[in-house]
Amino acid sequence: MTRRTKDFEIDRAGLAALLVSDDMRAAMTAAGQDVAAEAARRAPRRTGRLAGSYRVESATVTVTTRRGGPTRRASGRVINDSPHAAAVEFGHLAGRVKGHEGFRYVVPGAHVLGLMAGSKAARAATRGRRKR
Repeated sequence: MTRRTKDFEIDRAGLAALLVSDDMRAAMTAAGQDVAAEAARRAPRRTGRLAGSYRVESATVTVTTRRGGPTRRASGRVINDSPHAAAVEFGHLAGRVKGHEGFRYVVPGAHVLGLMAGSKAARAATRGRRKR
């Protein structure tokens, strides 16, 4: 039996067009919707405003590949435009503690999106804390 081989060549222009196509943009936006829904589910709730403020925006980003070259890609960007979203995600200083003049205490961040993205910094920040 004769062994057949065929060399495969990537059509780089075609691949570049695929990565920013309308279909890819729709797929990335849909994936972003899934992330936003999960983030809303995991978000700390006091009033529900934070959880209700997640939204997804379609975007085109430039990324550097392993080969070192920049490429354009469709993306779904998850955004929370609540005024206190950054403070909850990354942590913040809170008010004064009774009896300790001038002392402020630190409220650790919830790292909702960071943990979902697999951020090492987010995992390290939450290590040792119990989930309630």
